[in-house]
Amino acid sequence: MTDRACEAPLPAPAGATGVDWLRLGCPRPDPYTLRLRIGPEHISRIIPHVPNTLFVQWLESMAVAHSESLGYSDRWHIERDLIWFVRRHEIDYLAEVVLGDDLLMATWVEGFNKTSSPRRYLIYRPSDDRVVCRAMTIWVLVSRSASKPQRIDPKMAQRYLT
Repeated sequence: MTDRACEAPLPAPAGATGVDWLRLGCPRPDPYTLRLRIGPEHISRIIPHVPNTLFVQWLESMAVAHSESLGYSDRWHIERDLIWFVRRHEIDYLAEVVLGDDLLMATWVEGFNKTSSPRRYLIYRPSDDRVVCRAMTIWVLVSRSASKPQRIDPKMAQRYLT
């Protein structure tokens, strides 16, 4: 049984101007950003805050949205018989998020090796200048048909890093 009554809306693209991402711990001043206002649909039925499982969904949504912004849509991946899978999540929940909170979410790719890539995330609440979540996911590029890791094209890697 899920902790939420329904699927909550996902973050929307945002031009998060005026945020000093470097001060908040992002290694670049212009990460890919999304904005989200917390509504009743985001709140747990058990405890009146955003449940941890929803943060995991947001991480995936941020990664997908960032990839799509670079031209790597689901269709692009399907045409090349590729898909990204999560190998590992590390999430630090640093503060509760409650009804009415406005969040800015940032993500960036940290680097690449042959078949995988660590991606970092930072979720920030401007109203109290608080980072509410930091996370890292290791994504692995996999052949859909062979179910085996695939070498990441250096041109793709470069596009994520610039």
